[in-house]
Amino acid sequence: MVTGPDLGPYNGGPGWMWTYMKYTMSDDKMTMTVQSPESREPDDFIIGIAAGFHFCKILSPYKVMEWIYVDSQYAFNTFNATTVEAA
Repeated sequence: MVTGPDLGPYNGGPGWMWTYMKYTMSDDKMTMTVQSPESREPDDFIIGIAAGFHFCKILSPYKVMEWIYVDSQYAFNTFNATTVEAA
C-alpha cells in the first residue's frame, strides 16, 4: 500500500465527513494507493478556536494487513475465495 496526496481540501463539516478514503489499484496490481480527504483552516481563521485545525482520516493498520494477507492475493490467483476445501 502506498499513500497518495490528500483529497480536497473539503473545508466544510459535511464535505469532509461524507467523503470516504479513496483506494486505487495500480494497473499491474502490485500496489494500492490510498488517499484521505482533508479539511484545514488557516491560522487567521475567523473562528479563533478552529484556527489552524487540520483534519484527515487515518488508515487502520488492520485494513493494511487485511489487504496484504487477503485482498492482494486475488490478483495473482494464489487465493481463490470460491474454492473451499472440506475438512
